[in-house]
Amino acid sequence: MPGLSLPRGARLTRHRDVRRPLDHGRSSASGGVVVYAWGRGDELPSRFALVVGGRWGDAPVRNRVRRLLRESFRTARPDLPAGFDLVLLPRRPLERQRMQEVREHLVRAANGAVRRFREEGPGVPRAVAAKP
Repeated sequence: MPGLSLPRGARLTRHRDVRRPLDHGRSSASGGVVVYAWGRGDELPSRFALVVGGRWGDAPVRNRVRRLLRESFRTARPDLPAGFDLVLLPRRPLERQRMQEVREHLVRAANGAVRRFREEGPGVPRAVAAKP
């Protein structure tokens, strides 16, 4: 399928680029996927980062979850809103889902997070929001 490659520039590689959606972005969940969105203010295709912690189990399980999310993002990228950085977090029962299901949940969660970001604007980091 032409046009479905995942160039290196599609990944968030800097720590601050990953923290920004987590700290100030808006989130939405669907099925086994949670997406945090941050608007960059441009119309370039969406970029992404994966956060798969050790609680998912040993390396083969974590790698399967990463592959599912990465491939779902790659095939869904044309359907995702442009101009946003997305951080993808898995939640149970993602490791038992098929790629098409994960893709559908990813698109639904990403659209929800982007809609919330556009309506509500950037969020306040949890550490700041908790202080009186």
